[in-house]
Amino acid sequence: MIQGLGYRKISKETGYGVSAIQTTIWNHKVGGILGEKARSGRPRESTKREDRTLVQKSLADRHLANPPLKAEWELSTGVDVSTRTVRRRLCENGLKGCRAREKPLVAQAQTQKLDCCPMAKSTVLR
Repeated sequence: MIQGLGYRKISKETGYGVSAIQTTIWNHKVGGILGEKARSGRPRESTKREDRTLVQKSLADRHLANPPLKAEWELSTGVDVSTRTVRRRLCENGLKGCRAREKPLVAQAQTQKLDCCPMAKSTVLR
């Protein structure tokens, strides 16, 4: 115990729960660790800086699909990842891929109104 105090007294003084105090003291006794332990899991292929580069490239051309974006990112940073990873990184940064909404069909009455202006008619009827 720290300075001969019990877990409950330390808990009251610090404001943390008793179990948190027990775990911290046990971790310190066993491994000498007070901070976070190393986590399991696969390490990331790209750094935060490389992720920012990807986001900037995506924002520069919002209509760019994943495979060309991946190729461009790979050329500039040297990161070799899958297109799925590119999508995940963009989603982590708040950019999600969306398709453009299809334009509604134009009714016959509307096309007759457009007869006066051929340029407007060609634009609407694409």
